[in-house]
Formats: sequence, C-alpha cells, structure tokens
Amino acid sequence: MLSKIILNFFIISFPQIIFGNKFLKKCSFDANKINIISCVLSQSYFVFNAICISILSLKETSDKQSLIEATLNNLYFLYAYLCYDICFLLSRSSLEFMFLVHHFVGLIFIHVIFYMKIPSDMLLKYNLFAIIMEGTNPYLNMRIILKNTRFELLNNYIIFITYTLFRVIGYPTTYLYMVKTIEQPPYIKKLLYYKFYVIYGMSLFWYGKILNKVKKIKKT
Repeated sequence: MLSKIILNFFIISFPQIIFGNKFLKKCSFDANKINIISCVLSQSYFVFNAICISILSLKETSDKQSLIEATLNNLYFLYAYLCYDICFLLSRSSLEFMFLVHHFVGLIFIHVIFYMKIPSDMLLKYNLFAIIMEGTNPYLNMRIILKNTRFELLNNYIIFITYTLFRVIGYPTTYLYMVKTIEQPPYIKKLLYYKFYVIYGMSLFWYGKILNKVKKIKKT
C-alpha cells in the first residue's frame, strides 16, 4: 500500500519536479498553473479509472477480484494526489484553509474505507460514488487556465451543471445510502456522518459562489 502511494505521489509531482522555477519564468508559467495541470490530469485519470471499473463491474463475465484490486489501486492514487496537493498548498504563502480541510477529511475517509473492510459488492459501488464526488473537479481547476479565453463561458456552464447534479444532488443521495446499508459499529457510522456534514457544508458554500458566478454571466 505505502509503496504504491509513494510511487503515485512522485508521478503526480513529476511536472513540478522537472519544470524548475527558472524554466517556468522563461515560459511565463508560474508554479500554480503547473500545479493546476497536475491536478486536472490526476483528477481526470482517477475519474476515468472509476468509470471503466464501474462499466466492467456490470458485466457478469468480469473478474470481481481484479476489479476490487483496481478499485483499491485507484484509491491509493487518490490518496497520493491528496497528499501531493496538501504539500503544494502548504508551500504557498497564502494558505487555502477550506481546501486543506477538504483534503484531510478525504484522507481520513480513505483510511476508514481500508479499516472497514467493506463487502466487495459495496466496494465496487464506491466507484459510482467516486465519479460523483470527483467528476466536477477537473472543470473547477481549469477555470484559472481558461480565464479570459473563449472557452471560459462553456467551462463555467459545465461546472454549474455537473456540480448541481454531482455534488448537490448525487453526493448526499449516494453517500447516505452507502452509510445506511453498511453494517459497522456505531462510532464508525458517526464518523462517516460527521464527514458528510463537513464535506457537504463546504460543497454548499462553494455552490453559492458558483451560483453568483452564473448570475454575473447572465447579467453580462
């Protein structure tokens, strides 16, 4: 487990390691934009894997054990990505407190999944939950890169639609169903419910900002 997380961490960090500050300045690229590219690629890769595993799990001929292993490997990748982004956020002069809380809660949740040893069928259903949770993130991160370009408007509308469907509607529906159907000790269920309140509260906070952005677009 640890070796896979470390390997994934260095793969995700590759652009930051290769492109030093001097190179970035010459190309008019700052470290933040390189980080965004790393984040978009990592999130897209994670969601793509979750989609592929979900589709394969629907086939009766699929090897469930291989799909479970693929799901765990995808979780290791997500764990490495969260660690990478935490390190990057902590290296910046201005701390992004909300993102740090979000990432630390995500790490705790992954630990809980490993600790719970949930049934294989439920673990495979986690992929649908992963798509719902992470499906919007690549578009959110691309806002900075696409700012003041002809694709900015389209990206903002995609964010609004996917965030509404995935984070505001899909997340509470799938997550609460998952918690209710899993047989675990009461303290584990309490921890899972606390995690829901924190993440969903932050999601609604960010959703308010997205709505304000959409209102400004309509006015213009």
